[in-house]
Amino acid sequence: MATIQVAPLGLWKGYTSNGIKESVSITSDIVLSCVEYFNSHNVQVPVDWEHQTVSGLQAPAAGWITRLYDGGKDGLMAVVTWNKDAEQQIKSKQYKYLSPVLVYDATDNVTGEKVQCYLHSAALTNTPFLDGIKEVTAKISDGATKFMCSSVAIIQSSLSKGTTMEDFISKLIELLGLEADAADNPQSILDEIAEWKQKLAGTGESEAKEGEGDKTEEVTAKEGEVAEEKTAEMSNKGVLGTVITLSKRIAELERNEQLRNAESLLNEYKDKLTPVLKESFMSMAMTNPKQARTILAALPKVMPDPLKAKKIETDAIALSDKEEKMIVEMKLDRNVFIEEKRIQLKKEAANG
Repeated sequence: MATIQVAPLGLWKGYTSNGIKESVSITSDIVLSCVEYFNSHNVQVPVDWEHQTVSGLQAPAAGWITRLYDGGKDGLMAVVTWNKDAEQQIKSKQYKYLSPVLVYDATDNVTGEKVQCYLHSAALTNTPFLDGIKEVTAKISDGATKFMCSSVAIIQSSLSKGTTMEDFISKLIELLGLEADAADNPQSILDEIAEWKQKLAGTGESEAKEGEGDKTEEVTAKEGEVAEEKTAEMSNKGVLGTVITLSKRIAELERNEQLRNAESLLNEYKDKLTPVLKESFMSMAMTNPKQARTILAALPKVMPDPLKAKKIETDAIALSDKEEKMIVEMKLDRNVFIEEKRIQLKKEAANG
């Protein structure tokens, strides 16, 4: 497996289709549309040689794109599994670039809905239209590729509605190969991620070439290995970015979980908290819920304000505009006035 750039971000104005000059625009929205379309369909995208798939000729696959993901400033990225011939051609520099076939303003064949853009196929080529696209890679560390694929999947699923902190941590623990009880020790998870960041900050692994040859062939092979290592290093930087995203996502989910738990705790003792006290206890409830619970349990209940209670009772007594005006002009106590009216109305009702 290898990570490759499918399409960089940019605008290319010199494209011609059926004799008509058009522009090719690849934005972050286009990338997102391609990723969403790929994820909603159970079909891998083929990579052929020189767009044989589009030409309608027999088109054996050079490889298969097994995952698409948003590479940020690198545009549309993919994980690809090459077949033996293609891998060897890439290693020997017979093919250096990828050319994507993007379909704009399409219709989803399953839902019938409009699709901004999707990736139809891609091809190995030496004359790419998208100037600036990176060279393809034959292979990078299997461990790094597997980690990146799984990380992207976890990040995407964690952004969906209904995902809980427990679900996210469970998947992350499985990805990192930790024991299930690591969920009780968040620091061990962060330490493992830090270790991955350190591993992936260095150069990528490349397969050593075997075989015999003269001195010239050995030098060429070594140059090819160096170039492949550099490309693998670039790919691993994408993995490193994924790890950093994971770290940020964990921190965000942890804070959201702390906030939900804190609000739930304070709600249990709402009869003991004034608005000011609740605000003061929020920070403690998030960082040290055990201590907050101990203190809250010992607090007395908040006594209701008698004037507020009285007002609730007396609010049912309707006042005329004239009475409201009298209260304002004579600076009377509104609650007292309403209470007196309530007593008067009771008397009148009793005298019937």
